[in-house]
Amino acid sequence: MDRWARYEVERRFPVPIALVAWMGDLALGLALRSAQSAYCSKECQATDWKRHKADCNSPYLKSTWKPAWLVEFRPPSFVGDRSQSLFGFQGVHLWGNVPAIDCLNIARNEQGAAKTMDFDLCFAASGDIRNMVQTVNGLPIDYAGKCNIVLNDKNPIIVARNMLILYTLLADDTNPQEAAEAAIHLMYSSFLTREIADHLQHSLENILNNDNAFGGSTFDLSIQGNSRLTSVSNPTVISFLHTFMTAVYGRSAATQSRDGVMMAPCRIDYLDRHLSLLKPTHRLSFLRNRKTGILAPFGADVTHFTEPNKLMFSPAGVWLAADSADPLASWNAPSVSSTGKEHGLDPGDIYGSLFFHVKKEFMTFARRVRQHRISMFVTPFDAVDLPSYFTRGLLPFKQFDRIETSNVCDYIGFTPILRNWHDLLKRTPHATLLVNCMNWGLGVDPPIPTKSQWPTYEKVLGFSPGEMKRDAAGAAASLLLLMESAGAFEEKDKAFEDHLRKEKAYASATKYGLKMRPTDSLRIHSKRLGLSLDTPSKSMSDLTREEYYTIFTLGNVEHTIRFLEFERL
Repeated sequence: MDRWARYEVERRFPVPIALVAWMGDLALGLALRSAQSAYCSKECQATDWKRHKADCNSPYLKSTWKPAWLVEFRPPSFVGDRSQSLFGFQGVHLWGNVPAIDCLNIARNEQGAAKTMDFDLCFAASGDIRNMVQTVNGLPIDYAGKCNIVLNDKNPIIVARNMLILYTLLADDTNPQEAAEAAIHLMYSSFLTREIADHLQHSLENILNNDNAFGGSTFDLSIQGNSRLTSVSNPTVISFLHTFMTAVYGRSAATQSRDGVMMAPCRIDYLDRHLSLLKPTHRLSFLRNRKTGILAPFGADVTHFTEPNKLMFSPAGVWLAADSADPLASWNAPSVSSTGKEHGLDPGDIYGSLFFHVKKEFMTFARRVRQHRISMFVTPFDAVDLPSYFTRGLLPFKQFDRIETSNVCDYIGFTPILRNWHDLLKRTPHATLLVNCMNWGLGVDPPIPTKSQWPTYEKVLGFSPGEMKRDAAGAAASLLLLMESAGAFEEKDKAFEDHLRKEKAYASATKYGLKMRPTDSLRIHSKRLGLSLDTPSKSMSDLTREEYYTIFTLGNVEHTIRFLEFERL
């Protein structure tokens, strides 16, 4: 079935015919329940049988599966490892590990007035484009104002990736669905089809052939509609783009480099630690994504993804990402799961669901950019130094409605962030400086659950700390889950408050004319993942077992992340 016929089938017959057409063979649920398997032809069924049989017989689907350390009767290698990585190997953070945030949240802030307002937004340490995409998608459908955005990151690799992914998604004369799929694979897939790889090479040539790319202060890239995509020229970024374009290495070398990190035998215990917490179907979906390196529905034929994604490897063909990198951590897992259901996917095919979810977000973003007036500036500066470029008039911004600083405070503290950025916050009721704290709990001993908390653990996690499972595999999974969730249900959050005082967050805010937004006011984001601004009385202990599992365990994000918001006094 050719590309255009596939789109037409998907449009007219969303489930289940389009699903079979889209995937080429079968979905994860069909692999797990052979009796329900369905194919578009006997030829497809015969062709797929070898892989289908292997999936059905996978040990990871069996309740008897055990981590390697239990099978081999040895202590796991991560015991005593204080590494920040869930798995072990460190690397470049090619995408974020906090679910995408709508940094405007108009419904709770500017509300109806937003329709005609001009917004100035700054993503000071973006990591990738997901927060910008989510924020633009939150603009009113009939938005009549102008939105100006700074997308900044100090890492030249990230800047180059962001520029190329945006250009792929927004360039003139592109089919929206094709562009969205190409952007997804550039962002999350280790290998590309020849068509996408050629498009990447063409985009690199277009950028490098721009007269201002090497000497000018800024240069524009042609995109759809009345919007604008501008890049600030930087020798390091241009050098990366040039080396990306000229790099030559084969699939075999790239696969070996990637597998040496993502599937390293010496890190099997780190991998098994995560797998032991997942439901069997999710184990299989996770492993399929990790082994193939392609973000696609479970049954999709990815054999034609033969070209190394140059945005994932160094110019020498060395894999760049950490082995803890998981694209699912970049998006809200419950929303991802809902999107999968809309497309008729089996609940176990969480990475197939992610493919369709990101595609939907990217297509909405491209449509908004085409319809509205949105100017995006891609910049390559350190988040601490970036304010000086505005105050000196080197970039065309004076103040912002939202400033999102990611978790920069984890590395440099609150004082430099608040000192350097406070004057750039507009004097409007909803102007906000957003901060998140990810690493504050490192080195802090988590509280031991008290007996009074055991019922909460029983309700949310499915077991009581006082009644661990007796079989080895069950006990190991329960113990790991207990370790991962330690402190999750502490309502007073005393440890984090101590951290804020130690880091002088309150004192610095006052010194620079700011105050922390209270958790019960009109905020942008809840103070913790798993909580909702719509139900402020709900606590972590009120989560259901499925909610906790989907958000934190399946979503592969830390419950310790805290979100802070500062506004002018």
